[in-house]
Amino acid sequence: MRFASYAVPDAKGGKPSDLSVVTLPGDAGGELPNVNRWRGQLGLEPLDAAALATGSKHVDSKAGSILVVEFAGKQNGAPARMLAAILKTNDATWFFKLTGDDPAVAASRGDFLGFLRSLRPAR
Repeated sequence: MRFASYAVPDAKGGKPSDLSVVTLPGDAGGELPNVNRWRGQLGLEPLDAAALATGSKHVDSKAGSILVVEFAGKQNGAPARMLAAILKTNDATWFFKLTGDDPAVAASRGDFLGFLRSLRPAR
């Protein structure tokens, strides 16, 4: 299901973070269920629609407006962080997810948002 995978180096020499790009047809189940699935991966409780609306932001790109969320929790017993984004197009939904050690992902926030802003539609 992955369209692309990247290992994002940790500036401090730790374990690289995982950047995944997944595309699925249609709305792929919707934003809230996908966000709550990701929260579950970090041992966090689900959000309701109102909490998602106040706890997310949008980033503009030439490909469209991108919903962005960020969560800190635990993965395999260690502090972890996830930056995730959802881009809806006419016929598909694209998911971008950066997951890894809490400080490493937090330090990559600016680069992740820059990556999202650089997206453009296929020619």
